[in-house]
Amino acid sequence: MLKKFELRLMAQDELNAVNALAVKEDMPPLDSADGVTLAVSPEGQIVGYIHVLPGADGAMHVQSLASDSDWRGIGVGRALIEQAYDQHHDLRLVARGSAVGFYQKLGYHEVPWEDIDFNVSDDCYSCEIRDTCHPLPMRKERA
Repeated sequence: MLKKFELRLMAQDELNAVNALAVKEDMPPLDSADGVTLAVSPEGQIVGYIHVLPGADGAMHVQSLASDSDWRGIGVGRALIEQAYDQHHDLRLVARGSAVGFYQKLGYHEVPWEDIDFNVSDDCYSCEIRDTCHPLPMRKERA
């Protein structure tokens, strides 16, 4: 059976549910609903989210993207990142090494660390798994 989901903006009262998903998927918790879009099942289960925020230079950055492991492989992450790109036409992010191939398939390419807002990349510099994660700064923009 094909799993279905819809995308919508996050409400502040959903913060605990989203943070439970973040912890489950080894992602940092969110502070607020600002800039967060959810993927939600017809039953109301939050099955993914993307957090996009403006950098100091005005460029839009993906702070985090996560999908529930039970929902992977059906397009949740792809739908979230593609909608964000359609809205902003230029997205920058730091991909975990294991996700680089996913982003490359969607047209993202490596950029210098300086192209990523420090508020997004700062977590990577102090991360205890940086040596095994192999983070990569990436960007996709309209030509």
